[in-house]
Amino acid sequence: MSDTEDVPAGRALGLARALAADRFGLGPGVALRGSAFLGRYALEQVLNQLWVRADLPLRTDGRPTTRSRLLVLGELHPEIATPMSRAWQGLSRACHLHAYELTPTVGEIRYLLGLVEEVLVSTRMPSAHDKPGREVPGTGEAVPRVAVAARRGERTA
Repeated sequence: MSDTEDVPAGRALGLARALAADRFGLGPGVALRGSAFLGRYALEQVLNQLWVRADLPLRTDGRPTTRSRLLVLGELHPEIATPMSRAWQGLSRACHLHAYELTPTVGEIRYLLGLVEEVLVSTRMPSAHDKPGREVPGTGEAVPRVAVAARRGERTA
């Protein structure tokens, strides 16, 4: 995988869960914030794929913000709009460090990652629960082995 290729949403979510469990020994603050970044990245990958499936341009003269794209998603896919918006807002808040706010707890991050998982499952995007190497229907994308290994707490080479 080159530097410019996108990481599949399922892989990013698997790594986010591994970070939330602090399996890399980074310490709770760094691990949780990194987990929030990866979870939000996975959610944005799903949003991009839904956007492309709806044949809407990813880039325009005035590139739509994620917030505005989530509003449009409410019309296109009302069944996932609420969990997706809730997860994106919560993860975005967790990504930013403010001196006057507490760092999100492990429970909060796990809850938000659970919402991301719910969105992945309902949109049939690759998730950490899928079997590695199996193609996810409608995406043409195989589930990466590392996402499943991270979900189980295993290390991959």
